[in-house]
Amino acid sequence: MNRKYGKWIFYDGRWIPVFAGGSTDDNPPPPEPSKDNPPEPPQPTDEYKQKYEQTIKFLQEKFGVSSIDELALKLKAEEEQKLKEQQKFKELAEKKEKEALEYRQKYQQTILRAEVVGKASQMGFIDPDVVLSLVRSKAIVKDDGTVEINGKSIDEYLKELAEEKPYLVKASGKQGSGTTTSTQTNEPEIKTFEDLLNAGSKVMKDFMEKYPERYQKLKEEYFSKKIGG
Repeated sequence: MNRKYGKWIFYDGRWIPVFAGGSTDDNPPPPEPSKDNPPEPPQPTDEYKQKYEQTIKFLQEKFGVSSIDELALKLKAEEEQKLKEQQKFKELAEKKEKEALEYRQKYQQTILRAEVVGKASQMGFIDPDVVLSLVRSKAIVKDDGTVEINGKSIDEYLKELAEEKPYLVKASGKQGSGTTTSTQTNEPEIKTFEDLLNAGSKVMKDFMEKYPERYQKLKEEYFSKKIGG
């Protein structure tokens, strides 16, 4: 880099006279740049100064700040606020999604109970709640409100259940084999709900009518073990 100083110019790491000949004692070269004597920094031109002032004016009018540092702080604050709002929105969305799933589950369980208990009562099952407990994990409620149990309609599945477990259905007419009279129902002999299931439909019906609280307790214990196990 060439720098002129009076009759001297700094070139290739040294000062040399601008014009050959003549004395330079009246205008000696300046000291060479060093750590102790660094060269003067270039002064900003009026053009750059004008553009800088125009930029600051734009920032004042557009963002209400008077410096670049102030603008950076404002942008950072706005970004932090935006992140907070996004987090609040995310939390709200997750909360509403959870509520929607809970309401849908309750709605489906209400439909399932109404359909299964209603059909089981019509088909002569002794305790429709027992039937509901047996089919709950196998049943699905579609969006249109229809219920399927293992891919079958409620009527079809309950008919098969009545054939498979006849002791769940009220005895009709004369007692068949596998049923006992109410006089044969002795409380000490019925210790678990499984005892009722094995005793037959007549015994179960009589026991339920005679000891409703104990019947309910045995039933809850039985199905809580099945669900937990």
